[in-house]
Amino acid sequence: MTTCRVAYILGRYPSRSETFIRREIEAVRRGGVAVDVYALKPGAGCEAVGEGAYRGGISPAEKLGSLLWAAGRPVRLVRMISAIIRGRLGRPVELLKSARNIPASAAFARRIEKSGAGCVHAHFAGEPAIIARSVSNLLTIPYTFSIHARDIFVDKPPAADTIKCARAVAACTAAALERAKELMPPDMHRKLHLVRHGVEAPPDGGPAERARERVVLMVGRLVGKKGVPILLAALKRIRDNGTEIECVILGDGPRRADVEKAIAGLGITGAVQVPGWADADKVRAWMTRASVLAVPSVVTECGDRDGLPNVILEAAAAGLPVVASDVGGIGEFISDGATGLLVPPGDAGALAGAIERMINDDKLRRKLTDAAREKVGREFDPNANAATLINAMEWKS
Repeated sequence: MTTCRVAYILGRYPSRSETFIRREIEAVRRGGVAVDVYALKPGAGCEAVGEGAYRGGISPAEKLGSLLWAAGRPVRLVRMISAIIRGRLGRPVELLKSARNIPASAAFARRIEKSGAGCVHAHFAGEPAIIARSVSNLLTIPYTFSIHARDIFVDKPPAADTIKCARAVAACTAAALERAKELMPPDMHRKLHLVRHGVEAPPDGGPAERARERVVLMVGRLVGKKGVPILLAALKRIRDNGTEIECVILGDGPRRADVEKAIAGLGITGAVQVPGWADADKVRAWMTRASVLAVPSVVTECGDRDGLPNVILEAAAAGLPVVASDVGGIGEFISDGATGLLVPPGDAGALAGAIERMINDDKLRRKLTDAAREKVGREFDPNANAATLINAMEWKS
């Protein structure tokens, strides 16, 4: 068996909130597949892109030359342009935004052809998958992509259309997989594959049970679906009950000002820290100090929700017990009373009770962390899941 070269099309790389993509690429490379990264925007540490390109880093001269090169394949070029502007002709603003991807896609395609890549793969069914599809049309090579929560629960029609033309599609949760199947005719279900994200175990095999601070940790972007107000209301209840407890929220985002205002309004300013985004080392350090990870996810009015947040897997690998809402794919890892504690989404009282129970019951905490760590090792090994992805996407011959 031989493997091929794959061109990954990504929105931003590296992304602080999508470290699972970096881990996946590293594991796929260890699995013998050559990967080049083509990203629309550079992220922190953009030197990590390796072979490939950023949209903004391609010169106007190269874009023009690539369009002239593509014009030598007129039928394919029309298909490429159609994939990019499909459904946007009546929406001028979106059409203009999409039009900028025409020269960039041509430049990506020209580089991909020179690289010898035999497949294009994207993460997310939006802009990255559309560009992967356009490159596929121009080069007549297959494209595949990975769907995530918003793709399939909010942006359903575009995702369904993109799935139809792909060779294969990966979903990281059974919930997303089943929703995708609902959108597709039965004869296309064969294209859909469950491929879990991998998580790296701590180098020491995971910390032993130790004395921990009475701290609730939350890690995530400060957006609506993360349910931060529910956590703050739960903390207020816990403290009003006379339990001394603190909280650290690691993350940033558009709701940060609202979060800080809510903290002040509840009178818990001295008990909650919101230091902003933290790198992997700082997150791991807090995971060895805190007593519980809280994941108070909710479903927003537009239907957006979490899949299976990777921070849950990282906490399990680090020996930190988890209290989470039963939303999206979270229940696929957290079995209530077995690998963590589950509460109904939006229920601050239930969340407060579960946090207090976890902090005060050492025996329960040890039981849950041992089971969760074992499940991570069994089902979320990055190398094993990369092998599953390679087979499912047919990156071999």
